[in-house]
Amino acid sequence: MSAQSSHLDWFLQSEDYREIPKEVRTAGTDGIAIVRIGQPRGLYRRPSADEFTLQVLEATNRSVAARVDHGTVFECRSRPRALALAPSRTDLSYEVDGELHGIAAFLPRERVRAAIEARTGREWACDFGALHGRLLFHDPVRHLLVDLWQEAANGSPHGTLYADSAIETIALALLCTSGQALPPQPRGELAAWKLRRVVEYLEDRIDADTSLGDLARLVDLSTNYFCTAFRISTGLPPRRWLALRRVERAKALLLDPGMSVTEVALACGFASSAHFATIFRKHVGVSPSAWRRDRLS
Repeated sequence: MSAQSSHLDWFLQSEDYREIPKEVRTAGTDGIAIVRIGQPRGLYRRPSADEFTLQVLEATNRSVAARVDHGTVFECRSRPRALALAPSRTDLSYEVDGELHGIAAFLPRERVRAAIEARTGREWACDFGALHGRLLFHDPVRHLLVDLWQEAANGSPHGTLYADSAIETIALALLCTSGQALPPQPRGELAAWKLRRVVEYLEDRIDADTSLGDLARLVDLSTNYFCTAFRISTGLPPRRWLALRRVERAKALLLDPGMSVTEVALACGFASSAHFATIFRKHVGVSPSAWRRDRLS
């Protein structure tokens, strides 16, 4: 089989999949593709690409048998919440005896490799070993993959920061699950001037998109080390810190009766008033409108 630049090309263009309804979203700095599909019964032959495919299965009415061959053959039956991890640079075929539903993310090989090597300090063979030959159950990874799918739909400016963090976390979690241990995480706060620079940068661009790489480069650190140091310094990962700051900024703006809720949402970096309301309620416990009404009444 001829290689594809992305597995997404195969899902969109192959005779097997071209006519099947599907939804595609992108997330993160690299525009990582995530696709939701219904997998019809049949035999499929997918060419290699420089990506790992991570899929989470959704609940269906019945268990579906599958046979996968990527040099190593394994057979399994579908189970809701199970994860399947296909290797990169490998032709594969799979056969299913019924319809599967799931969300699949195409993780660039070099992106995954860079995240793992930055954390471990050693070369990595771009192979998750036994994980490629079985279904696995890992709730934190499953939740991150579903969250990525949902975040990509929101189109919020802080989605890139969230997605970059999630992708690195997924890569490291899969490495640990494969039995390849991580060395102890270096601990230490950001230097005061570095923390100040990052905070000022985020405050000045609170309504703009920011990637994890942008923040790490600002203080000349790897993304993994930066995330750890930032969390130690502030008690929160960068994405959660930024979400809270946006909510606090929104509170101040909501006290201005001349601004609509939608205007406040956009000024604080939320994609829409609906997305703003979801995040605000999550952190504050009430909707922005109710919070404003209680304080301006």
